[in-house]
Amino acid sequence: MVKKRHMSLAFQIIALCLCLVLVVSAALFVIFLTNINRISENNFRSDAELTMRYLSADLLKTIAPFMDMTTQAAVIMETLPGPELMEAVMAEMAESEDDVYSLYYGNTVSLYAPGGFYISSDHWTPDPGWDHVQRPWFLDAIKSPDQTVITEPYVDADTGRVMVTIVRAARNSRGEIAGVAGADVFVDVLTRIVAGRKVTGDSETYLVNADGFYVVHSDLAKVMEAKFFDDYPRVNSGEIINSAVNVYFHGDEYICSSPVEGTGWYLVSIGSLSSLRSVFSQLLGLAVTVIAVIAA
Repeated sequence: MVKKRHMSLAFQIIALCLCLVLVVSAALFVIFLTNINRISENNFRSDAELTMRYLSADLLKTIAPFMDMTTQAAVIMETLPGPELMEAVMAEMAESEDDVYSLYYGNTVSLYAPGGFYISSDHWTPDPGWDHVQRPWFLDAIKSPDQTVITEPYVDADTGRVMVTIVRAARNSRGEIAGVAGADVFVDVLTRIVAGRKVTGDSETYLVNADGFYVVHSDLAKVMEAKFFDDYPRVNSGEIINSAVNVYFHGDEYICSSPVEGTGWYLVSIGSLSSLRSVFSQLLGLAVTVIAVIAA
């Protein structure tokens, strides 16, 4: 009888030790999985932020030559002696960039007042009643006299291509605002750039303005007509429209955003977290299998 109790006690000790080993192993594995998941999410965030920064830089690099051209035109125009020479210089400058539809300049005097003039690289003659000093692009430049301003994009009626107007106020030798230089630029290349970089293979990336309207979308009918936040009501505008590069997780999907400096535009990318979650699920399944084997 004594020997039987001794064996029973030994068995209990061994069983207790095995249980402790099992519990400790399970706890350690849970900690391991938690750390792996956190590291994976942090790595994903870092990669997503880097992709958005590169994409933003690509967009700025594409727009920069047109902004520089408009700024140069604003500086040069007031140094030239008259409209005829201005127009000739405008035409030469516009020819240097294939995506420039038209480069133009108008002084601060109405076309219908003495001394008022408007010239363009394509020698366009304004329709009756048209006056450059009343145009939104002209007023936008006057409101921000020391900035190169990009207007909202639109689809050109003649070509069906996406276009923006870039404008800058010109100052004379006395520092007074003397006119506005502008460029109409085809920017459908932005669509190819935005579509060319992906955070994940299934991601969709858009360019939107501060109000959420699409600046770039594969469906041209949605450009400046539809809102991102109407298509994705689960996304909070405050998460997107800010000055930071953001990465958020919403259930099984991620949302990344980045401002495009100096444009008033924001990149937004949405995709599935399935690839990230699948790794965690595989590890979790392995842990359950190991624990089940030990328990058996």
